[in-house]
Amino acid sequence: MESRSLLLGNVIVEVKNFKDEFVLLTSDSNPRELRQIGRSLFEAQLDAIKDVVVSEMEICIIPELGIGFDTLLLSIGTIELDKVSVTNTLFLPVCFDLGRDWKTLEEQSNMTRQSIIGLLSQSEFELSHLGFMPGFLYLTGMPESLHCERLSTPRTLVESGTVAIGGKYLGVYGLQSPGGWHSIGATPVKTYYSQTLPSYHPGSIIKIVSISLETFELLKAKDLYIHEYHG
Repeated sequence: MESRSLLLGNVIVEVKNFKDEFVLLTSDSNPRELRQIGRSLFEAQLDAIKDVVVSEMEICIIPELGIGFDTLLLSIGTIELDKVSVTNTLFLPVCFDLGRDWKTLEEQSNMTRQSIIGLLSQSEFELSHLGFMPGFLYLTGMPESLHCERLSTPRTLVESGTVAIGGKYLGVYGLQSPGGWHSIGATPVKTYYSQTLPSYHPGSIIKIVSISLETFELLKAKDLYIHEYHG
């Protein structure tokens, strides 16, 4: 494995080459700066790069077929970090009445449901990265008092739209899938974009809006994406 250091803006990144099949970018700087680099790489649509995948602590770049490491490094070095798009703010409506694991969360946090909901509604979350499946949002910024371990036995089926807590993250299930996070509610808006690029990106700000079950049903019927809901 070949490794090089690269200066992007004011950030030194370590670039590791895995047989020209993909490279990983890591940095000891603030994770937010690394996400900004990832966004800039994605938005630049460089000819040498086939795909960019941004996680909380690293960036995976898949080069186009035939692109060598040196050529890829030159291409990466052309990005302009000051041209990255302005961070956007999105609102996520959540019906907390649909949560399945409130008892466990109340016991672990030693807080009431209403206190937890109030804390979540006052917090400002940031989209850290996407995974483990399309449309699944990993949100950072959750108060430490609400961090909790994942379920000891994962569920075989978690409905799309489920909002849940796993470790230090608040997560949103964009699609129906198995899952091991503590369910605290559900959102009626869609976070999985099957036909277009999503309206969010790493660094997007997400604010929680608590809604009633009646409002949940009304919004669900409108079949909205997250960017179409304005709180």
